[in-house]
Amino acid sequence: MTKEIGPELHEIFAYDAETGDLRWLVSRGKAAAGSLANSPTYDGRYYKATYKGTVLLAHRLAWYLHTGEQPPDVIDHADGDGRNNRWNNLRAASSSSNQCNIGATAKSTSGIKGVFPIRGGKLWRAEVCVNGVRYQKHSADPLKLEAWVKSKRESLHGEFARH
Repeated sequence: MTKEIGPELHEIFAYDAETGDLRWLVSRGKAAAGSLANSPTYDGRYYKATYKGTVLLAHRLAWYLHTGEQPPDVIDHADGDGRNNRWNNLRAASSSSNQCNIGATAKSTSGIKGVFPIRGGKLWRAEVCVNGVRYQKHSADPLKLEAWVKSKRESLHGEFARH
């Protein structure tokens, strides 16, 4: 369960659904009213705002300010960019569907999400997982596996499929 966001934040922050920006409604320390309230997290993957010593992830605060409701436990960024907090990019998700929307990692030697070399690169394995079920296929041709992975992901993950 995530921590609830307090109603007083409507008096402190403004959210622009078109740009995804959070702005201060009141001056706070060095920050003037109207200035940006969001700043990058330590790893640069998301934006945050700090209020009374509490760090709030900007997408969760945006959800609250836009809907007036507590944000769901998981909010997915549809385009995969955790810094894009435009309203049309935010959607409620399950942990599983949120994981479906992650692209290939930097460690991917194939550059294709879910396709890995085995046996010294002479054979490749493709893998798609959903709800704890793992689907696999093997081939000497990684491009054939890429097509299979994309098709399987679309059928299993629907709108959360990311390639």
